[in-house]
Amino acid sequence: MRRRRIEPVLAEISEALDGIARATRGKTLDDFRDDWLLRHGVERGIEPTFPK
Repeated sequence: MRRRRIEPVLAEISEALDGIARATRGKTLDDFRDDWLLRHGVERGIEPTFPK
């Protein structure tokens, strides 16, 4: 198995968290529960990435 460099992985995680923070800013938990697209985006944003 080829080893992955950790820096690009951490950069992807940081970018995903920044995007999630922007998308959820000002939203309540009820807003989140009621918005399928927001929930879906957050879920996809925190999924692990696989080697390219």
